[in-house]
Amino acid sequence: MECINGKELKVMCSGAGYYIGTSCNMGPYCRVSGYYPDEETATVALENGFEFRVCEENISCAQGRPCLDNLRVVTITHISLN
Repeated sequence: MECINGKELKVMCSGAGYYIGTSCNMGPYCRVSGYYPDEETATVALENGFEFRVCEENISCAQGRPCLDNLRVVTITHISLN
């Protein structure tokens, strides 16, 4: 699966936990899900549908377009940084 910018969605890990996101040659690029307790749970979510995280970083990355077009997303949560 790819985002609208052609970056592949994959399970990634940070100090906060596992998540679904993208990366570029500089490192992590965008996080499109919440955090999962382990890699297996995140992988199942990626394969079967997940709660998409809408936030300012995703909107600017996709230049106002839906960054996950035609993907299996279970629900959408909007996060405001205000």
